[in-house]
Amino acid sequence: MTIASNSHLTLNQIATQLEQPGAKLRVNNGDFYVKQSSKYGQLVAYFSEKGLDFLPSVKKHQQNNKATVELFKQVAAGYGVNVADSGKKTLSASTVNFVLDNRKHNFGTIAGTIADRYGAQVSSDVSFGVFRGVFYDSNKEAIGARFGDILPPKHSQVHLSNGLAVHANKISIKDDIASFIPNKGETFAMQAPTKQTRSTIDTQANVWKMIAEQKIGVVVDLTNAVDEKKRAIPQYRPVENNEPKPFGQTVVTKIKLGDSSRGPLYDQKLADGDITKTKYSVAKRNEQAGRADQVRAIKFHKWPDHGVIKLEQLSRLVEVISDAREKSTSGNVLVHCTAGVGRTGTVITAEKLYQLNKTDKLNLANYKETVDNLIADGRVSRGKAYVQTEEQYKLLQEYAASLVQAESDYVYYS
Repeated sequence: MTIASNSHLTLNQIATQLEQPGAKLRVNNGDFYVKQSSKYGQLVAYFSEKGLDFLPSVKKHQQNNKATVELFKQVAAGYGVNVADSGKKTLSASTVNFVLDNRKHNFGTIAGTIADRYGAQVSSDVSFGVFRGVFYDSNKEAIGARFGDILPPKHSQVHLSNGLAVHANKISIKDDIASFIPNKGETFAMQAPTKQTRSTIDTQANVWKMIAEQKIGVVVDLTNAVDEKKRAIPQYRPVENNEPKPFGQTVVTKIKLGDSSRGPLYDQKLADGDITKTKYSVAKRNEQAGRADQVRAIKFHKWPDHGVIKLEQLSRLVEVISDAREKSTSGNVLVHCTAGVGRTGTVITAEKLYQLNKTDKLNLANYKETVDNLIADGRVSRGKAYVQTEEQYKLLQEYAASLVQAESDYVYYS
């Protein structure tokens, strides 16, 4: 595909065509070839089409003239991002890639919301670049990354006491929202643990070490049977009752939830079997009896990868998670699906909405904006795919609307 410089296409039209394999832009009687994976290539093409220079470099900021800066702002606006004028005539690599990378997952006004809430960091303090080693952990083999394009942001990544990093992040919410969330504890997002294969390492011991060190009180597992088989997700939680199972230096034992009329209850089915609750003791090897922590596990069985569930299913799941958080000692919750971004981000965002509604801080006037703000904050903590699909975004808007009894703009069928 060739796009002539005088074709009078809009920037967004050019962007769409350049994303096709083999696309190239004809500039000054020469062909400018654009690699499909090159974000810089796309911007170089934009600027070349306007007869301006834009020199791509991952090691230094781009030295651009005022006209180029203004053009970049126009390009950014086309992606729904308002780039504030910092008074500089330079554009950082992180700013360029932040705009382009958020285009794929720009539901509603998410990309613009991130720019508004984190505008200063976009161009300086916090890099939103996709270059490995800049913003995301580049050592994907050491952390057992399942997907090369879904890596944990380094600034919020969880590290173990032995210095090792894991594929998990602490999710931070800005104070304008966080100050109104009454629940105790922190929230973490991670990818599903991996087992030893030709391409991945076994991360189960590291996951349990993280659970122990971060005092996780609730683990929420959103993977389904298809995920477990297709993605080789190990059975990292013991199945046998009262049988200690070691994971490295951590020993995990499935213990009873309580007593029922039929005797000890170890597995509790809820919501027509959609949800299973279990409980575990977590202790270090050779630790004295009575020193173990207790961890509640919540397994949702029917959420498809990249997909959504019914509104009533999400509502029930969030209520179960919130109740378990309140009952746990620490209140810290760890959520995972396969990659730890789409379904995980949706559930974490929904629980924050639920907590805000309990304090009457979610209302008809702010619920749509609040959804966008929570997703924006989550993406800064966990990455650009946090709430991964438009269907997941619509489900969150539908859920927020149901909490404040509004008529949602989104009609969702499942």
